[in-house]
Amino acid sequence: MAYVELASVVIAAAAAWAAFRSARASESAAVEARKASQAEVVRRLLDDYSSASMLTAIAGVRRWGGGRIPIDSAVDRQRRLISHYFQKVTKLGRAGLLDEDLVRTVLSKEQASLFCRVVERMEAKVSPAYDRSPFDWLAGLYGGRDMLPHIPPRSNASLSSPDSNGG
Repeated sequence: MAYVELASVVIAAAAAWAAFRSARASESAAVEARKASQAEVVRRLLDDYSSASMLTAIAGVRRWGGGRIPIDSAVDRQRRLISHYFQKVTKLGRAGLLDEDLVRTVLSKEQASLFCRVVERMEAKVSPAYDRSPFDWLAGLYGGRDMLPHIPPRSNASLSSPDSNGG
């Protein structure tokens, strides 16, 4: 009878060990799947940011002089493109779907500054009751607004290529 009980204990221990190993393997697979998923999200976000339309939008908002922003004007569409991109990244980060380190990989301190120092002023012009939380969250990743670099406005001439200036 003692042999049967001992055999039962050994079998139960072996089953527990197998369950433990299986759980560890599942956990490892889940971690790898999360990394792969985040890598794909980062790739898409970087592709979006490097698009020609984003380059044009960034140049447009940097030329904005602080005045009125007519609805559906070129500068309004540029503001919206940039704002939606950054808000997408902050939503993914705030929801934990993109690790904060990866948010910093996707959005440099200078890019965060563009969003928090230029686009936010534009948002306030368009809608005084705008949602500040994406701006606050992103600035917080870099130690607060005071830690973000200043973004000087650019003139049309400073954005032109040498060929467009005749040189």
